[in-house]
Amino acid sequence: MDTFLAVLLAVTHPAMAQGADPGGEEAFIAGLIPRMSPEAKVGQLFVVSFDGIDIAPASDVADLILNYRVGGVILSAEQGNILNTINTPTQVTALSASLQNLSRQTTRAANPSPFIPLFMALEQDGDGAPASPISSGLTPAPSYMAIGATWQTANAEAAGSVMGQE
Repeated sequence: MDTFLAVLLAVTHPAMAQGADPGGEEAFIAGLIPRMSPEAKVGQLFVVSFDGIDIAPASDVADLILNYRVGGVILSAEQGNILNTINTPTQVTALSASLQNLSRQTTRAANPSPFIPLFMALEQDGDGAPASPISSGLTPAPSYMAIGATWQTANAEAAGSVMGQE
């Protein structure tokens, strides 16, 4: 689990990883883990999906984040988390930010835990539906097969850069 937290923190807090002296990340994590309850440590092992976009305090996903301290969530069109309209990127960004804000509330709960940002996941393969859950509002991207057929690593880097930024 220490490795999972190290990767999670390095990904979500790159400034901490870049600005820390050698061994700083390990010291940070070594100090973080004893402050976590056993329940919070176990919760960090889970990445969950949920239905819809309701993240009200009484929703199932809020319960999982606030009470079980899950480590992350998976967003998908099939679960109704991604509504493909002209504002899809904005909708997904707002949903992600709201989920992260729920995660921040665990520091103020009755049984507080240190803040660990949620790991956010979604599959975005490019080439439009059905390969990509976000099918509107983004730069059209070729499929991995089409990129690979060019035999040009620069094409893969360029496509990955655009998808990552969006």
